[in-house]
Amino acid sequence: MNGLGSPASIRGILCNPTYTGVLRSGDSRSDVLPELQIISPQQFDTAQKIREDRSDRAKEQPMVPQNTRGQSLLAGNVFCGHCGARLNLTTSGKYRRLRDGSMDKTPRIRYVCYGKTRKQTECDGPTGYTMHLLDDIIDKMIREIFRKMKGISKKDLIQARYAKELNLRKSHMAAVKAELSKAAETLNVLRAEIVRSIQGQSAFSQDTMVSSMLF
Repeated sequence: MNGLGSPASIRGILCNPTYTGVLRSGDSRSDVLPELQIISPQQFDTAQKIREDRSDRAKEQPMVPQNTRGQSLLAGNVFCGHCGARLNLTTSGKYRRLRDGSMDKTPRIRYVCYGKTRKQTECDGPTGYTMHLLDDIIDKMIREIFRKMKGISKKDLIQARYAKELNLRKSHMAAVKAELSKAAETLNVLRAEIVRSIQGQSAFSQDTMVSSMLF
């Protein structure tokens, strides 16, 4: 791919602040010139944020869809459950003859495991998944989740949240009490050792024990 359609050219356009009405020369930048502005600074910042969220560094925990167009529901946002590679969308142009003798020219669209098709991963799962079957499964799951959410009363949600927070606070309190008990035990040992030091029964001097208490 060459010219304006190349990835490098598109990246250069997206990262060029000139479209916000700012002239640049080296590291110098001018003030915003409204007569030269094509997009707003907010649009420019949003584009940079999306680029960052779609970068290689963000692939471990993708937060922005890789693709928001097309017929598929999951393109760019679904991964192989066997090897973790991204599932890419492919279209097959093979036609098939129907029982009535006519030709079905509907494109066959599938999700395919990029790692397996490129032999980049040791994937023991299937190579591809029919698009509409996988999309239908996810669609039904999401609708079921929303249905359950809609059926839960606000009171139940508040009570569940309260119970969770209460358990967290109890766990924190138990940990603090354990630390307090441990510190109190250490303090009692030191006090007892000071008494033995005063009585001349300790291996430590009185000054050493007092400095330990202060520390």
